[in-house]
Amino acid sequence: MSRDVEMTFMEHLEELRTRIVYCLYAIGPAVVIGFYFAPPLLEIITRHARDSGIRGRAQTFPLEIGFSPVVGPFVTFRPQSSVSMLQSLAPTETVVAYMKVAIVAAIFLIFPFIMYQVWRFVEPGLKPNEKKFLGPFILSSWLFFILGGLFAYFGMLRVAVPLLAKFGEGITVNAWSLANYVGFVLRMLLVFGIVFQLPVLSALLSMLGILTPAFLIGYWRYSVLGIFIVAAFLTPPDAATQLLMAAPLLLLYGISILVSRFFQPKPAFDLTEVSK
Repeated sequence: MSRDVEMTFMEHLEELRTRIVYCLYAIGPAVVIGFYFAPPLLEIITRHARDSGIRGRAQTFPLEIGFSPVVGPFVTFRPQSSVSMLQSLAPTETVVAYMKVAIVAAIFLIFPFIMYQVWRFVEPGLKPNEKKFLGPFILSSWLFFILGGLFAYFGMLRVAVPLLAKFGEGITVNAWSLANYVGFVLRMLLVFGIVFQLPVLSALLSMLGILTPAFLIGYWRYSVLGIFIVAAFLTPPDAATQLLMAAPLLLLYGISILVSRFFQPKPAFDLTEVSK
């Protein structure tokens, strides 16, 4: 009996190893694609730091109207220039930054495939009527992953980078390493993308019978405390960015309760109880 249990456990480990290997196979070509688009992506990622270098400069309207004897009136786009706070401290630092951007871009690109492998790993524990949620599971997980990254870029980083740039102003000159800054931004994109998977994870665990809405409701106080601890640990050391991470997590926790209630296994209908 113990040998059967051991073999079953080893089969699970072998299945997990297979799924991880498939993901590693898929990320190779995706990194090549990501490296091709690394230059414009790096420009987008470093935008907040380059904008933070503007000091005492009036913001001008980026559209200008001109006139040409040949084409007549025309409109030109002249975006506000910025002074970069970033510097490359090593000959290969820019290349390293490109590689980091390519790897994270590859993760965003093949994330549906990664979640498909997760689904295939847990699929044996699902009921036949639950396996029909494969498509919604993959699409929703990819959507929440992208939403998490967008929230990090347009929300948290837009507030955190200028605040961090002002720390020590007048005492020291803020000139950040390109590789360190890119690593910081990419880490925040991945962190927010992962934590935004909370409703999807709640649905999956509820279908497996591991998580229940009663459990989430009963431990909401501890969960709120844990959310603020996680936000303080994963974000820069200022209250604004910590709240920017804790607020969506609290909302996602509430959504997870509703999702868990919807996906929890329905109790079996017992005919013997009806006859009694």
